[in-house]
Amino acid sequence: MNAGIDDRDDIFNSTSNDPNMLPSKPNMKTFEVNLYGPYYGVKLAAHYMALNKPSHGQTNGKGGRIVITASDAGLWALPAVPQYTATKHAIVGLVRALAPSAAEAGVSVNAVAPALTPSNLAPPGLLETYPKEKLTKMETLMKAFDALGRFDEVETEGWGGQKPNGQIVEGKGDDIHYKNEIEKTGGEEVPK
Repeated sequence: MNAGIDDRDDIFNSTSNDPNMLPSKPNMKTFEVNLYGPYYGVKLAAHYMALNKPSHGQTNGKGGRIVITASDAGLWALPAVPQYTATKHAIVGLVRALAPSAAEAGVSVNAVAPALTPSNLAPPGLLETYPKEKLTKMETLMKAFDALGRFDEVETEGWGGQKPNGQIVEGKGDDIHYKNEIEKTGGEEVPK
């Protein structure tokens, strides 16, 4: 699942010193795209994947694997875009909270959390000024998706509900890093 737009509202720069002026209605488009979009996608995918889950002790059925694109902004505050940061934090929380019930349905749910990834979506001039060591290379992003999706194992029985599950993988430079909350959530440790 992949959805992402930057902020469409600014809380503190949209205020007025006029006590007779009412506050403006917030623009929630960032939440609709970045949070509601993936949530709807997970709900739809879970419906069909759960229909194909392996039954107790049986090997037929594959369940499924859901990998959502979060962001580094889901792990660390990015003050320039608070709406974006909030939605990506929500995606990280959603993945971690859904993991136990997803496993029961023969599904795993994980997320990748890239930093800025060079693409045609970057505003003009941003890539030239962004610190190169903080970029997520497209190859690193794909490495994170492969680690979580284990797509080379799609044809094996029971592929869907297998580990990893509930993991967030951050990618920077050439490396991927698992961002776990083992102590808090009781999730599983994943070797690097």
